[in-house]
Amino acid sequence: MNYGRHSWKGNLTVEMEIPSLEELLKKMKTTREEARTAMEKTKDKMKRQYDKRRQQVITNGHLLFVMGALIL
Repeated sequence: MNYGRHSWKGNLTVEMEIPSLEELLKKMKTTREEARTAMEKTKDKMKRQYDKRRQQVITNGHLLFVMGALIL
């Protein structure tokens, strides 16, 4: 019987590797650059999709074809 005690008396410490500050900063910098390039790529793709449905704006100096039957 254990009488409420844990029967295993081994090493209970957990060892883990903590990265150095330089490695952490390098990883953060590369992650930021990857995110920036992904955002630029997405922005360009969204602009192309928007421009597909955009109507051309008529400004001064454009030549237009006007039907005479519609003019009163």
